Amino acid sequence: SERMVVLEERKLRTDNSPDGRMQEALWETAFRRHPYSWPVIGYPSDVMKLTLGQITDYYRAHYQPANAAIVVVGDFKTDQAFDLIKKYYSPIEARPRPKRSERTSATLPVRAGSWLSPWLRGIVLPIQAWRATCSICNGAGTE
Repeated sequence: SERMVVLEERKLRTDNSPDGRMQEALWETAFRRHPYSWPVIGYPSDVMKLTLGQITDYYRAHYQPANAAIVVVGDFKTDQAFDLIKKYYSPIEARPRPKRSERTSATLPVRAGSWLSPWLRGIVLPIQAWRATCSICNGAGTE
């Protein structure tokens, strides 16, 4: 099933990869109360609980013009590009943006390093991160 394909992809890219585990922990730590802290592919427990209705509702709420970003690169005429964007995107129904939820401190890791599996401890990975304040986050992620 597609659910098992998603879980296998997660194992390949995150669970069985020191870089993947480190990256996931970095985002969880850097963006504690912001949706960026959640892995794009999800946690295995979430993937197993999802229903078709939940997936459809999420798609309808989030895959919409209010959440879209269009990037045009190359040698083009601005007016022509804008006309094409209007032609193909203006028929898409606009809907209100969904309200974003925030994590509570109760869901945060208790101590640094507690997420590491025994086979990952002691491995040194060259990852650097800096914490910055998000100017549009309404305080989320600025702890």
